[in-house]
Amino acid sequence: ALNKGCRCVELDCWDGRDGEPVIYHGYTLTSKILFKDVIQTIKQYAFKASPYPVILSLENHCNIEQQVVMAQHMKSILGDMLLTSTIDGKAPTNFPSPESGKIKLAKDLSDLVIYCRSVHFNGFEDAAHKQVFYEMSSFVENKFNKLTQETGFNPMWNETFKFDVSVPELALVRFMVQDYDMSSRNDFIGQFTMPFNSLKLGYRQIHLLSENGHHLPSASLFVHVMIE
Repeated sequence: ALNKGCRCVELDCWDGRDGEPVIYHGYTLTSKILFKDVIQTIKQYAFKASPYPVILSLENHCNIEQQVVMAQHMKSILGDMLLTSTIDGKAPTNFPSPESGKIKLAKDLSDLVIYCRSVHFNGFEDAAHKQVFYEMSSFVENKFNKLTQETGFNPMWNETFKFDVSVPELALVRFMVQDYDMSSRNDFIGQFTMPFNSLKLGYRQIHLLSENGHHLPSASLFVHVMIE
């Protein structure tokens, strides 16, 4: 993602063994990666594609002790790359220009919060009247899963998925296919993500991409799209 120019990375942080926090998608079978290893990787690749600031959005589920460890790792690994005070030394009244923060990482953990703070999303009306410029919120992800018992190169689901979209301008729709494995982690086959407003009605061919975003010439989904 960083090599493609991404400037905001969300990290789901959880308590790990031996006092070391880990990152993984909670309550799923995704692999657990040490927090310090992820920060080291971010340091290595954050500015390969762009010199502009990277925001690390921490979805924090750790206890106080491991939060302290997280802060220590970020300070020791990122060093001067970590933005720990406002650029002009004054209380912020708006976001600074990206030009003024080149080759810097901003974060939102405890006393190191500078420009961004995560808050609970209470609705768009509440945000419009009460939320200030430095507050940011995450949105709920709706997931629909279905297994097919068919094998071969052309499995068929013949299933209907229906969900409500509150803000279509911000919504993304992701199609993902996995090879189900009862005893271990499912194998990723392909995926495609698009803005909700880019969906076209009727029967459509969804061409799947690899984990690295490369086109898979022999993998696609045939779907029927309806918007009420």
